[in-house]
Amino acid sequence: MKTYAQLPARYQSLIAATSGSLLLQTSRFDTQNYRSYLFAGPNRIIRAGGTLFDENEQALDGGSYVAGYLSYEFGKRLQGLGQRDLRNLPTPLAWFGVYPKVFGFDHSTGKFEGSPQTKF
Repeated sequence: MKTYAQLPARYQSLIAATSGSLLLQTSRFDTQNYRSYLFAGPNRIIRAGGTLFDENEQALDGGSYVAGYLSYEFGKRLQGLGQRDLRNLPTPLAWFGVYPKVFGFDHSTGKFEGSPQTKF
């Protein structure tokens, strides 16, 4: 059975300490799921608003990478079910970072594809 390398702890610590960084880490290691993706040092942050999807598309069209999330409450809003006041939620309804590059970690080789900086 093939063994897969874990993302080095120093990168996990660096990600946790760097504002706006995002790690999409696989939890199912196999021949099809062996990469994790590190997004660091966003050029800007896009939050929920009327132009959310337009801004994401513009960033992608400009050659940037966009990574983030839509909250559960965001989905409720799209369905017209979110009637309560959403201004004081502990997390944004939507949050996306616009990144100049992405670093892929290949768990099958234990190496990054590309070279992430030690400081983002």
